[in-house]
Amino acid sequence: MILIPWFRRHRVHASWRRSALAAVAVLLVSGMTACGPENPYRHEVLMRGHILESTHEGLILCVGEKDGARVGQVFAAISHRRLSDRGPQAGSRYQRQPTGTVRITALRDDHYAVAEVVDGKPGLHDTVELVRP
Repeated sequence: MILIPWFRRHRVHASWRRSALAAVAVLLVSGMTACGPENPYRHEVLMRGHILESTHEGLILCVGEKDGARVGQVFAAISHRRLSDRGPQAGSRYQRQPTGTVRITALRDDHYAVAEVVDGKPGLHDTVELVRP
């Protein structure tokens, strides 16, 4: 007995059913791979720290093994300068100014590294960012 006479169930061919199931399976598998562990490439691209001090060894950076730092990596040094007499409505009150580049020569531990100046004059408290290839 049909309760709703205008509703008829159409028969779907088996080939369509298999194609639909295959498409759902592909979507589920691709969705699960997106939730995998964090990609280590992210740390190489977004690695950033500061110049803490200058010693006889070189510059001490607060970037280390835990951040993914390796000996030989080149970082751009950037100074942040405050622009004078700008109100909040005028936009950013700071400007990024490149000051040079540094290269890691030794890793101290998980959090710190020693670097040499490649070019320019990077100063204390400058931000260092991994040069993206």
